[in-house]
Amino acid sequence: MSPESLALIMDMHEALEPFDGFREWNAVSQRAFARHCQKLGKPLAQLTIEDLQNAAQAADEAAADYFALLRTPA
Repeated sequence: MSPESLALIMDMHEALEPFDGFREWNAVSQRAFARHCQKLGKPLAQLTIEDLQNAAQAADEAAADYFALLRTPA
């Protein structure tokens, strides 16, 4: 993992502390969440609840796709 990716993930964890009850994080969903937020082009402090909800939905979709691939027989 690049230092930039790690820094972004750490920033996201800090920004999401108020949502501490959410425990479904994994590498796939973390990267998808961070990439979605990054594409918005806003500083973390300016992200809205709607932005975070959309990022969470994108992360859920990415994780679902990833885990569906893992369950597919080769």
